[in-house]
Amino acid sequence: MAIELIPRREEKPVFGRPFFLIISTVVFVGVAAGVLVLEQLASAKKDELNSLQRTFVQDTRPQEEELARQLQEYRAKIENLRLALDQRQDVLWLFEFLEDTLHPDVFLTEFENMRENSFVFQGEAVNAFVLEQQRLVWEGQEGMQSVELKEIELLSSGRVEFQVEFVPAADFFGNISFL
Repeated sequence: MAIELIPRREEKPVFGRPFFLIISTVVFVGVAAGVLVLEQLASAKKDELNSLQRTFVQDTRPQEEELARQLQEYRAKIENLRLALDQRQDVLWLFEFLEDTLHPDVFLTEFENMRENSFVFQGEAVNAFVLEQQRLVWEGQEGMQSVELKEIELLSSGRVEFQVEFVPAADFFGNISFL
C-alpha cells in the first residue's frame, strides 16, 4: 500500500458538466435542424419567385390585343349610343315608328350604328314567315325612303337573325341633319 503524503479529496460527481453537455447537444441539434428548415423554405420561395418572374415576363401581347379589341368595340357602341342620345329628340319618331309597326314576334336586339340619315338594327324573328310579314309592314309605311333587310340567317331552332336598315324620306326630317 502506498502511503499518501497528500490526502486526496474525495471527488464528488459533478452535476453541471453532463447537464451542460446534454443541453449543448440539444441546442446544437436544434440549431442545425432550424438551419435545414430555413434553407428548405428559402429554396421553395426562390422557386416560387422564379415561377412568378417567368409568368410576368411571358408574352402577354395576345391577351392585351384581345382586350384592346374589346375596348374598341365598347367605345364604338358607346359612341353610337352617345350620338343617339345627343339627338334623342330627333330620333324619338323612330322609336314611336318601331313601337307602332313592330310585330310581336320580332325583336330588335341591338342598335348597331347610325349612319347619315339611316338607322341600323340587329334583330331576331320567331320564323321566316313572321319576318316577311314584318318586312311588308315596314315597306308600306309612309315617311320611309327604304327599309332594307340584310344578313338574314336561319338558325337551327327555326328562328331568323337579321339586320335592318331604315332610311327615312328626306322631307320626313325637315331641317334636321345627322352627323
